[in-house]
Amino acid sequence: MFDRGKLIIILLSAVVVLYTVVGGFLGKAIAEDETFKNLSIFQDILKKISREYVEHPEMTHLKHGALEGLVQGTDFFSSFLSPEEYRFVRERMTAVGETGLILSPRTGYYRIMQVLPGTPAAKAGLLPGEIIEEVDDVGISEKTYIYTQAFLRGQPGSSVKLGISRGREEELFEVTLKRAPLVAVPVETKILRPGIGYLRLLQIHSASLPEVEKGLKTLVNSDVKKLVLDLRGCSNGEPAAAITIADMLIDEGIITTQKGQSIADTTFTASPEKTLFQGPIAVLTNGYTNGAAEIIAAALRERSDGTVIGQKTYGTASEQKYFELEDGSAIYLTYLIYHSPAGDPIMAEKFSNSGVKPEVKSPEEDFALSLYIDYEMATGDEAQEFYKKYIDTVYQRQLEKAVEVLETDAQPIEKTA
Repeated sequence: MFDRGKLIIILLSAVVVLYTVVGGFLGKAIAEDETFKNLSIFQDILKKISREYVEHPEMTHLKHGALEGLVQGTDFFSSFLSPEEYRFVRERMTAVGETGLILSPRTGYYRIMQVLPGTPAAKAGLLPGEIIEEVDDVGISEKTYIYTQAFLRGQPGSSVKLGISRGREEELFEVTLKRAPLVAVPVETKILRPGIGYLRLLQIHSASLPEVEKGLKTLVNSDVKKLVLDLRGCSNGEPAAAITIADMLIDEGIITTQKGQSIADTTFTASPEKTLFQGPIAVLTNGYTNGAAEIIAAALRERSDGTVIGQKTYGTASEQKYFELEDGSAIYLTYLIYHSPAGDPIMAEKFSNSGVKPEVKSPEEDFALSLYIDYEMATGDEAQEFYKKYIDTVYQRQLEKAVEVLETDAQPIEKTA
């Protein structure tokens, strides 16, 4: 997905499709190149559809369908937007009315990754892990990620209806949210044990940096020598802000490297004068930790006295941007990926290789399994109650494990890939 050869093939495949649609062709030089011989299959397929399909197809629709499949074949963020879709996305994404939901980017279904506190979604009782199947009575399983995100946005005070899957309930649970401007989520700090502090980040943005700095200084002044950094459920965010926060916690070495075919590799290193906390750090992560938070988790994982505890993160630390095309359409394309200090891409081609893996897995495989089965077998409000209990139980066990790791006098955990 990310190597130069594949991207060349993808881009030239798009050229073949476009040239075929308008009756053009690529020259002999490309045809004779072994790398591109198989690209002629696009032309063959279009000829067959044009001549043999039950009726002559609408070629613009056919072109857009081909390009959509081509771009979506790169990763789950990237997508092709028709002129109408691109106008819709640009208009909606500038609106300040939001639901407070952050969704998974993997198409086929949209699972809630995070519900921001104090937002319409939080007030309606929605929870991470629930699956949204409809937005305003429109099925979204085949919609692209950026289009679905735009679908949720709108003017403050406007309403959006969601159809949500819960437990074994056959009928979708419907909830109507009134969009509202988002407010900053405060940074949470507290003392867990004498000498052990707690810092939780639910959002990573430049606006929250002064509060993070203040929180760390307060903990240090309270004689905190060890820290639990809670990144569970921290989704999306600003990579630049994540690098700044990591620099507050790391006094030397590489924080992350960003790489992309069209950009120069850029490595960010820690500055000792920016370090605010020095001491063992237990980093809590789960499957809803993604984006900017993964940059911090990956950097601390490779620090000698940093330990990642919990579950593997989602694996989306990357950046995307729009590339406008001549006909008013656009592609939304991943153009850089963040790598761990060891050089591993956080968003890899295979989902199993993506994300930041914990050094201490928590909870155990069978812990709270019965609670989750109760949720899967339940319907209606009962299903949600079981799921709340499951989340609370798992979160508590993970926090207890973090404190246990920090309190132990055992040898440091061996760092593995």
